[in-house]
Amino acid sequence: MKKILLFLIIFTIGYAIWTYLIVVGEVSAETTGPKIVENVIASVQSGSQESVDTAIHEQEVSTDALSALQEITYDFEDVYGSRSEFQGELHSDMVYVNSFTELPLYYQDYYWGKYENAAAGADGLNRMPILNAGDEIGVVTDKYINIKSYNGYIQPAYGYYFASGVCWSTTTLGTLMNNANADFQAKYGMDLFVFEYGDRSPHSDWYQTYQPANNGYGYSVYQISEGVPGLEYRFKVNPEIANVPELADLEVKVVMMYSDTHDTAAYGQSIAGFIASNKEF
Repeated sequence: MKKILLFLIIFTIGYAIWTYLIVVGEVSAETTGPKIVENVIASVQSGSQESVDTAIHEQEVSTDALSALQEITYDFEDVYGSRSEFQGELHSDMVYVNSFTELPLYYQDYYWGKYENAAAGADGLNRMPILNAGDEIGVVTDKYINIKSYNGYIQPAYGYYFASGVCWSTTTLGTLMNNANADFQAKYGMDLFVFEYGDRSPHSDWYQTYQPANNGYGYSVYQISEGVPGLEYRFKVNPEIANVPELADLEVKVVMMYSDTHDTAAYGQSIAGFIASNKEF
């Protein structure tokens, strides 16, 4: 009788957790729900209170990890808006938000048009597809940065060149990739993104806003004509990843964001990004 009662209690707990995960939509109901219930049922059937406690703890840890992921997501969504506005179509298992990075504006770096052009650059970078090991992109060559007025680029004030400020978006991209490499190295012992000599060029001017990237010089791009770079930002997803069994199916997507309501940024303006993936790092 005690075992039956314990089974009913544990089954109810497992079902409640399963229902929660389905509602928030971050985990597949087809696999996770039954797994939770199966784990708890198996523990009850084993007759070991220790195994029951362990099973419950494992589900609590899983839920806590999911809650932490949601908290990170909600934190930046409060500033930058819903992820769905920026990330495009992701595969259903690409639920991980990795290496969130932001470069809020400093007052001394402000000029009218800088933010608007950086936002246009972020929109262009969001058109980059889901990537696998070995995939390579040149953001100007492949026209994800295409400096045309119909793509949202404008003439800034104070004599700046047309589309000046777009480098804020590529500098944020570069900082994001540097952070992603550090995180990926810590977990898997290799870089996520690799670069060859000349793939990334410093900006000609130093900005406090760019301080996290290249000691304030960030990463610049320059377009001679459509698809023809004067300065390029080029990167490759590390092809060595394909040789690691647990990472062979890795998929990553660069997600760029922008906001003019940031609490600590000058005029509320900030550019940000993260790596969406089917692997956590």
